[in-house]
Amino acid sequence: MDVHKIVHKLFTQIDYILKGMLANNDEPLINENLWSLYLQENVEEKEHPLHLIKQLKQELNSLAISSEKRAEAIETLAIMEQELISMQPRSVILRGMLHNLGDITEIELRD
Repeated sequence: MDVHKIVHKLFTQIDYILKGMLANNDEPLINENLWSLYLQENVEEKEHPLHLIKQLKQELNSLAISSEKRAEAIETLAIMEQELISMQPRSVILRGMLHNLGDITEIELRD
């Protein structure tokens, strides 16, 4: 089948549906109040985990911790980076690495 024909047909069908809804004054499933509540819930932007790892690496340099702890933290962050950039990050690995970082009391982990 021709992909262009399929796409054209789908858009035509969507157009017919929308015209019918407008002609019948159908009420939308999500009204303005619900939509605005949804948008307000998602206003807070979360930082990407890789950005947080970069910040932690920078923070490690300024912490007064042993070289052994610093090396362990750097290795932990490297493992987390590799997991996050993989096609299927394993949450159990990430949780384990977060636990390792939690053992370093000088590091302030954020939610």
